[in-house]
Amino acid sequence: MRVVLNLLENAANYSPADRGQGIDGADLPRAFEPFFRAQTAQRNATTGGLGLGLTLCRRVVEAHGGTIEAHGTPDGGATMSVLLPTGTGG
Repeated sequence: MRVVLNLLENAANYSPADRGQGIDGADLPRAFEPFFRAQTAQRNATTGGLGLGLTLCRRVVEAHGGTIEAHGTPDGGATMSVLLPTGTGG
């Protein structure tokens, strides 16, 4: 739940009223690095941040055996993919 809330909070903080500005393709590989803030995030943030939100998301997801990735979209936005393993059923 923490990961989903962090991702939604980031979307709200770094988006104009209707659509996010996305993450430049060159910045995508660094999106989850500690203290990294993409150029667009630095220009358009509605709050000051430290660049730790996505890093924390990655650490939580990986601690649960999953993966998280950032993807650019053709319209200039960005999507985040979170994959978590299912339970073993036992």
